[in-house]
Amino acid sequence: MKYLLDTNAVIALLGGNSLVQQHLRRVPASDTALSSRVMHELYFGACKGVRTNETLRNYGQLRFAIVPFTVHPQHPRVPPGR
Repeated sequence: MKYLLDTNAVIALLGGNSLVQQHLRRVPASDTALSSRVMHELYFGACKGVRTNETLRNYGQLRFAIVPFTVHPQHPRVPPGR
């Protein structure tokens, strides 16, 4: 099974939540990833926080693949004003 972690899961992991840590220890790192959206949310939150440098260092320790956000060229576009 593959896991795409959300922002809350990453915060729980880095915050020392033992249930999250135990579960992820049993999952191969290759089966776990973060979306680029989650990384953006994490960095945005870190930059607004009081321990920005420490938080960013912690994020640097994450060894999960980052799934980029892409829009398929054939995907219908939303018209302006909607």
